[in-house]
Amino acid sequence: VPDAVVATVVPDTLGSYLCQQLRWARSTFRDTFLALHLLPGLDRYLTLDVIGQNIGPLLLAVSVVAGLAQFILTATVPWWTVLMIASMTMIRCSVVAVRARQVRFLGFALHTPINLFLLLPLKAYALCTLS
Repeated sequence: VPDAVVATVVPDTLGSYLCQQLRWARSTFRDTFLALHLLPGLDRYLTLDVIGQNIGPLLLAVSVVAGLAQFILTATVPWWTVLMIASMTMIRCSVVAVRARQVRFLGFALHTPINLFLLLPLKAYALCTLS
């Protein structure tokens, strides 16, 4: 719709941003758990998307924990893990940039440290504190 107007509230501090992300994560997890019984009846690509949206962050968290464990236990940097996370980030950002035909989406790769060190632990906390 060309004349559509949207207004949204953008958090102005890191604390309010994290509170917003915590609410969204809890809501997403609740909705996913409620919809699990619907997955067998859905289109297979939609089912694959739901699985990917939930398995992706889990695999990323496992990679980060394994990398931190290697660094702590052996005092060596897990370069393969770092390289894999960086390459998957660039592939994901490149696909979005090509599909949107806007190079600015490559800058989303700068969001990776926030995702790894703030949002992943926050999502784990959200999962553990669902009500």
